[in-house]
Amino acid sequence: MIQYSQWTSYSGTARVALICVLFIIAVALALAGWRLRKPRTARTGGWLIGIFIAIIWLLSVLIQEWATLAYGVAIHNQMVATGQTAVGSKNPITRFTILFALIACVLVFIWTRKHFGWKLALVSGIAAAGAGPVMFEFPFDWIIMWHLNVPDPINLYRWLYFFPLFLFLVTTLALCTLTPAAKLRRETLFALSVMFLLWTGWAITGFNYPTGAVALIFNVTSKLAAAVAGVMIFLPDRKAQALTTSAN
Repeated sequence: MIQYSQWTSYSGTARVALICVLFIIAVALALAGWRLRKPRTARTGGWLIGIFIAIIWLLSVLIQEWATLAYGVAIHNQMVATGQTAVGSKNPITRFTILFALIACVLVFIWTRKHFGWKLALVSGIAAAGAGPVMFEFPFDWIIMWHLNVPDPINLYRWLYFFPLFLFLVTTLALCTLTPAAKLRRETLFALSVMFLLWTGWAITGFNYPTGAVALIFNVTSKLAAAVAGVMIFLPDRKAQALTTSAN
């Protein structure tokens, strides 16, 4: 019986290295947030670039579906050939991911509708819903992808699965450039710093799969920090709001 959806925990030198790397990234993000005095607006490339991003995003979704199907077929064939059984693991995290994304979408839509209209507010809400999970998932996948059971040949199927996934994550985050409400703010960097600090604590315990209470708490709280980071990209500009209020 082989677990293909559950990664193995870190131990020994690899665990120490992971702890150090995660802590350094957390400190670097906190310092970057401290040095970022003014929000930086994302550079938009116009509607043509927006269409290009949307096409790449859609293609990444389709490729990911095909890659997942090929991955599953390879697992099935190899299990049949060896007489073993492949089993999946319970996923207690997805419901929290969906909940945080929905809350982010609603909050950002409400914040931005007054200043940008409902169309851009809807785009901003959708982008915010995706930004948090993406900022969590991209570095997270680099941590676990080396500790998953992968069908042979390992390097082929590992990258067959993760390359389109990374493409999807990057293009999902790029959706933030389609709305002028998106800005890089220090609050986003601070929230990401908290996420990596939580991962540092998780790594101390081995960064194991969230079947136990400790790993589950680290997973959920770090996803919450990532969701906050995504929402903070669309945090209302207080100075702009003050000028609008005084003008009215």
